[in-house]
Amino acid sequence: DKYSGTLLINDAQNLDYESTKHYTLQVVVSDNHKNDPLEAAALINIDVTDANEYAPRINPELEDQVFFIMENTSAESILGLVEAMDEDDEQLITYSITDGNEEGIFHINPENGLFSLINGSLLDYESDSLHVVTVAVSDDHEGNPLQTTVQIQIRVLDENEYKPAIISRQFEISENPE
Repeated sequence: DKYSGTLLINDAQNLDYESTKHYTLQVVVSDNHKNDPLEAAALINIDVTDANEYAPRINPELEDQVFFIMENTSAESILGLVEAMDEDDEQLITYSITDGNEEGIFHINPENGLFSLINGSLLDYESDSLHVVTVAVSDDHEGNPLQTTVQIQIRVLDENEYKPAIISRQFEISENPE
C-alpha cells in the first residue's frame, strides 16, 4: 500500500513454493516534499513457506495391485514394489502396513516400498488363499502430514503338496458267489 507501506499480495494463487521459493523486492519510499523530495531504497527478501498441498500419490497402475505367491514359499521373498511420489518439494515419504497383517506374514520397507514375505510358514492355500493388506504412504510435513492408502491383494497359489498314495489291501472273492 503506497500510503501505509504495508506489503500486499495481489494474487495469492500465484504463490507456489514448488516453482519459486524466494522473492527479492526493491522498495523505494519518498517523502513527497515539494522542493527537495528525499527517498530511500531497500531490498526486501521474502521466503515462501511450503504448504503441504498434496498427499503422496500411489502409482495409478498399482491401485488394484495383486501379488501372487506359492504356498510354502520360504521367508524373506520379495513380492513386489509399492511405488509412490509426493508433488510437494522436499517431502520424504514412508510406507507402512496398517491393516490385514495381524499375523506378521508380510513386511514393507518403510523407505522404498519394497513389499515382501517374512513368514512363509503361515501361507497355506487350503486355509486362506487370499490376503488383503492396507498400505499407507505418508509424507513427513511437520505441520500437516498427509497420507494415502491402497489395498493390496496377495493371492496364495496352490502347491501340489501331497503325493497320492495307494493303500495295499488284500481281498478275497469266492469262485461261485451266490
